[in-house]
Amino acid sequence: MAVQGPVDQRVRLGYVEERQSGEDDEAALSFPDKVGGKPVWVVPDGLPPPQQLLCPKCSLPMWFLVQVYAPLDDCDDAFHRELYLFVCKNCAKFKAFRVQLPEENQYYNETEDETLIPTDWHLPHLCHVCGSPGTSSCSRCHAVHYCSTTHQKFDWDSGHSSECKTLAESPETSLCPRSTSFVFPEMDLVTDLEPDTASDPAITEQMQHKANELMGVDEKEVRNMLEIDPVLVTFQTRVARAPSQILRYVSRECAEPSPLWITNTDKPKEGDVPACPRCGGPRRFEFQLLPQVLYLLKLDPHTSSLDFGTALLYTCECSCPTHTGEAGHNYAEEFVWVQPPQ
Repeated sequence: MAVQGPVDQRVRLGYVEERQSGEDDEAALSFPDKVGGKPVWVVPDGLPPPQQLLCPKCSLPMWFLVQVYAPLDDCDDAFHRELYLFVCKNCAKFKAFRVQLPEENQYYNETEDETLIPTDWHLPHLCHVCGSPGTSSCSRCHAVHYCSTTHQKFDWDSGHSSECKTLAESPETSLCPRSTSFVFPEMDLVTDLEPDTASDPAITEQMQHKANELMGVDEKEVRNMLEIDPVLVTFQTRVARAPSQILRYVSRECAEPSPLWITNTDKPKEGDVPACPRCGGPRRFEFQLLPQVLYLLKLDPHTSSLDFGTALLYTCECSCPTHTGEAGHNYAEEFVWVQPPQ
């Protein structure tokens, strides 16, 4: 989501595009913007431990949802900066992480055409199922790693039981691809500036209809809600400018630094957004995820109860340094506020 040239004070909107065939995480290591799939860890050490990626309510592994490249021009330590969002598919609980690097760092070299090339480093063991840090392994072959017993059992039932003996005898054997039952569909995230309000009322009405369709809400129900909640009117009208948006990013220079609320209730009050635990400074709103993304995740209503009105990410206002060199502490956990569905 990095922007070159003069800074525009408008909100930047995120849209998804189909991932091009042949693309893989190795090709996208240089700070990607993406939705779903497995997370691309851009700094190889100090990853969040598996316990930090468990749902605080049900204690099951959370699902990687989105990562955004969000460097800061006014912060030398955040020349490269990546934000990660995870969610529990059952409880709609979110967790967020921030990692950043200065321009000169030990992990990336820049070529003459400004392409970032990773230096000779390797990621630690990752979960074969979801791509999160994998601190445990199969006790028989020791070739496959997992973040939890939940994913280890799933992998055993999904094919590892038939390949385990072969891997134990020939560790160089390639691992078989696995079902994507524990990852969301993978899509690229692209951004553009928010368009101005449509001047034609008929076009605006059509765009509002499309926005409601993407959010999976009933038109009659929306009209009833609009009559009693002017905040929802503002939300619907603003989203209708670009109905397929799934993310709204608010830079520090943005003329409208506040979130686009979906309702006037369930807003954070003073003290609800905790200070940064690393530096003690305040947090600021940075981006929000819209419910349109739920339609794109192709959720099975029989196995998922994930639903939300909007999820808002608050990050350390000064974006304090994250790379401390201490194991498990190079990805700073940030704060997510969720407005429930309307």
